[in-house]
Amino acid sequence: MELNPFKVKNKKRQVFVLSSLLVVFFLIVVVIIQSYALYEVQKEYNVIEGSVPSHMDNFDVKVALTIDGTPSTTFPEKGSGKTVDSITCDKGATASWDYEKWKISVTNLSKTKTKCQVNFVTKYTDSVLNGNDPVLAENLIPVTIENQNGENIVKKASQKDAWYDYTGKKWANAVILKDENETYKAGEQIPEDKIESYFVWIPKFEYKIFSTTNYNDLDGINENYNANEHAIEVRFKNESTADTTSECKSPNKSGDLGTCTIGKWMTHPAFVDGFEGKRGMWVGKFEPSNAAGHENMIDPDNLQIKPNAVSWRNIQPAQAFYSTYDYKRELDSHMMKNTEWGAVAYLTHSIYGRCNSLTNCSEVRINNNTNYITGYAALHEPTTGSVVASTSCTTNPVACNEYGTNSSITRPWNDESTLGLSSTTGNVSGVYDMSGGANEDLMGVMLTNNGELISGHSNQYHSNFIGILTYPSDSLDKKTNEILLADGAHSYPEKKYVDVYSYNTSYAAYGRMILGDATGELGPFEDRLYNGSKWRISTWYLDNAGFVCASHPWFFRGGISSNGKVGGVFSFSNNYGNPLNHATFRVVLSP
Repeated sequence: MELNPFKVKNKKRQVFVLSSLLVVFFLIVVVIIQSYALYEVQKEYNVIEGSVPSHMDNFDVKVALTIDGTPSTTFPEKGSGKTVDSITCDKGATASWDYEKWKISVTNLSKTKTKCQVNFVTKYTDSVLNGNDPVLAENLIPVTIENQNGENIVKKASQKDAWYDYTGKKWANAVILKDENETYKAGEQIPEDKIESYFVWIPKFEYKIFSTTNYNDLDGINENYNANEHAIEVRFKNESTADTTSECKSPNKSGDLGTCTIGKWMTHPAFVDGFEGKRGMWVGKFEPSNAAGHENMIDPDNLQIKPNAVSWRNIQPAQAFYSTYDYKRELDSHMMKNTEWGAVAYLTHSIYGRCNSLTNCSEVRINNNTNYITGYAALHEPTTGSVVASTSCTTNPVACNEYGTNSSITRPWNDESTLGLSSTTGNVSGVYDMSGGANEDLMGVMLTNNGELISGHSNQYHSNFIGILTYPSDSLDKKTNEILLADGAHSYPEKKYVDVYSYNTSYAAYGRMILGDATGELGPFEDRLYNGSKWRISTWYLDNAGFVCASHPWFFRGGISSNGKVGGVFSFSNNYGNPLNHATFRVVLSP
């Protein structure tokens, strides 16, 4: 009997069995190693699903949590008073916190496991705000600003610390970075060249009605008048409080007082009619500028809000509106309305701004830099209004109105000699350029007698919104026919972004005000001559006071650098709606 074939077959089987055993053993070792590694990872990183793009569903994200420094295996509940202080990821990944959906969003993932550390803290709140603390969403970074050795140093704020204090006139500030993927730790300085835009938080509030007089003419002001300006009484409302619980509901309509009478409290109209439920708004800290130097065009990509920059001028309201509207759509960015200007003005003239008591208030110093550089302040307080000549405060303080570019009369926002004087708070935490600088076009426009939106004065002087022209250069009926403007004209946005005023041919028909817009409540009014120029002024700091009318249907606010005394937070005037070298706009976010 031959055994060789059998032996050969047996050896082959032995080799196969041994090989199989080795493979099984190797796989067992690999599984043990991987299991131990996974155990080690899971000890440190909780297996919590992150949010990744749909085409990256196979990516592996591990997230570790701390809450007030203590490790946790679960996210805190939305509305628990916790907020994200920092997020860091390895392997080049970046992450942000989606406050609306209340989950982490991770991008720039690699094929290997990505680990992210999310640190929650108990959010600081200012009790006086009654729940209307700043809303930090979508790349808004909380900051503090302090002047050190003549420089305004911006640092990322820790949200667990008191980074704002409205009773102490320290308003909340936030910045948007040029590179939104860059991260900074709490307390770390953010270089100026990394910042794209600055914003200031205006909390939702109601104010006590102080005037309901329908001023419909120039009533005249006694030369030795007792100034009407006084602190405006403000109290902050909780966002969950219905606006109807105020003592009178904001009519938010031109010329309508509703049930409001002097002494009643009313939710400010900036926070109603499309903005109910919002805790407040972020207002551009400075007049905007264009990083590329563009003027009359829609250009959200180059919009920035920075100090020591040339304000963005020579732009029509439609171009300005859609530049702001498309700037940060996820934050409900838009061009400031007339009532929103009024909200900032009234908070400015309260005990939370420029007033130390109900009778002791100060005016915001004018930005008198004629190159329209943002954040500047006049070195001396102007005592008169004039666009005719620049009169030295040193040689003639009674008739002083200095304007120009020389450092002997105008200083930047970080200069210690004028620090905070041109801010709404009297310190670096407030809003700048609301007195002087460039006139600011606002979304405040007059309607025709038929209730149609007006685009502007004429075919040559208009806003580039599609609407009625009050003095067209053709034969069309100016009140009933919509005139389609040049190619590229834009439709008006939804009504919540526009304040509209009833028709009148007189610039002195102040009764068409919207309560809270800081116009008709500031009377009485008169015409006054300054160095040969006639100005329409109010009793509030003698600021300029010209209401929208048929010939000039758009609102200007704040005045320009050369306006002196007649410029100011309470200054308002009118224009055709066309682009002007001395006119800009302002950005608002309503997250």
